[in-house]
Amino acid sequence: MKNLTLLLIGGSILAWFLFYNSTINTLDTITESKTLTANIIQEISDKELNITAPQQKIEQSNFIKQCDEELEQHKPLDKATEQEFLASLEHSGIPEKQLAYILFSQHKNSRSKRKALALFNRNYPDNPLVLFDLIGLCSDNTSGQDCNLTLLEQAINLDNNNGSLWLQIANYHAARDNETATIFAIQQVITATYFINFDAKSTELYLNASAGSNIEQFSDRAINALGYSAARTWYVDKIINFCRQGPIADENKDLLCWQLGKALKQRSNTSLIRAIGSALQQSVANIDHQMPPPINRQHIVLNELQLQAHNLALFDQQLFREYLININLYGEKEAIQHLVKLAILKSKSPNYYPCSS
Repeated sequence: MKNLTLLLIGGSILAWFLFYNSTINTLDTITESKTLTANIIQEISDKELNITAPQQKIEQSNFIKQCDEELEQHKPLDKATEQEFLASLEHSGIPEKQLAYILFSQHKNSRSKRKALALFNRNYPDNPLVLFDLIGLCSDNTSGQDCNLTLLEQAINLDNNNGSLWLQIANYHAARDNETATIFAIQQVITATYFINFDAKSTELYLNASAGSNIEQFSDRAINALGYSAARTWYVDKIINFCRQGPIADENKDLLCWQLGKALKQRSNTSLIRAIGSALQQSVANIDHQMPPPINRQHIVLNELQLQAHNLALFDQQLFREYLININLYGEKEAIQHLVKLAILKSKSPNYYPCSS
């Protein structure tokens, strides 16, 4: 039961992806298995993401109801059912469902997905989730007709203070060997007011699109939503390569890249990007010995109550959705704390039966 419980850590969404795809390296989904970033990924996997669940006695006042039997009996959703659901979205007149089809269905290649997202962006502009993925895909296709400065300006005008979008813009410029623009974008990441990624938004999109579909059980929908979010790609390989290259005209590049790693580690709302930031700091320190290695490594340490709250959220839609909202508002750490408090409060009611819903 403990092994299954560890896989239900909502704050570590990638765990669900591993549960159903055990042969795929945890962080390879970020950069589509690119060789350069794979080395960093292994470094992170070994040193950064230390997921533990220490045993401790649970006070009765902190009791959280559990759905242990349902968890033990749960099986992955039949692929035919999932494919039928996705097919039903393709010609929907609802933009949210159209976007879900583009993001979650299989594409022949990245070019096909990029063109579909570009068309959606023209029809329904200013969706940050779309812009995030579209800019990222353009990092891998520097000659795409949909990849231009107009796209970047759209993103900047929409969410100028979000370091997450600026990181993708920096990667875009690094892919085109535009040193001046890359440096400027890195500076914007460092000074950004906040740093919000869109994994929680992706999870929420799947939940909304699948409501009322042939996927009847909320637990199935929640698990699938986490899996798709885990598979989302972070486009950071070009910027990492930029920081690992030799000196450029700006003699302060090493310091700039070290500060970028520090910003990612300290300000991102997800442990995954914090770990990448820490690894980037270490990488720069290995090149420039005047740069100190990272300190206060980020670890995910979940106690028994937090694990129980995550498990319960898979069967309680209110808990699950509130957790997603709080990740965007406060980050993983605060979201987990809110989740535990609400789970304890709801569990005190004698009429609370989440497992049968």
